Amino acid sequence: MLNVNIKKTILFSDYKAEFFLLFATILWGSTFPVIHYGLQWIHPFMLIFLRFFIAFIVLSILILVNIISINYNIFTWNTFKKSLFLGLIGFVSYYTQTYGLLYTTPHRSAFITQLLIVFVYLFQYLFLKKTITIKQWFSLLLDSFWFLYIIFWISFRKSYYQ
Repeated sequence: MLNVNIKKTILFSDYKAEFFLLFATILWGSTFPVIHYGLQWIHPFMLIFLRFFIAFIVLSILILVNIISINYNIFTWNTFKKSLFLGLIGFVSYYTQTYGLLYTTPHRSAFITQLLIVFVYLFQYLFLKKTITIKQWFSLLLDSFWFLYIIFWISFRKSYYQ
């Protein structure tokens, strides 16, 4: 019998999800200045269209080459309606955030976006009737602490230097 010892890497470790979450967060956070710069040259709607069209092309190629497989049995009319509704909410959210970058700085936009953490727990409780766990309360307190710290730090800095 062949005994193969696969070297432990981040792709095979117990922290795979955390690694990719961190990677996605870094990518997402780095797009704020890029989008802000792009808005100097193109309308927000066209910028969003190009960004998601490129993502569509890349994803289509990955599906056609069979790097990503799709379970076609999940496509029902009910799934389509729910996906369309969630896509509409996502588009409105993304468009307003991108349009807002015309009038504010990237770090302020990212700061406002981080408030979604609070709303996720609130909507989870109100609409899904799920209780908030101890870990979620802790992360909510940390997020609120940093949110208040930054607000007071900015207001203190403005009043101190004026």
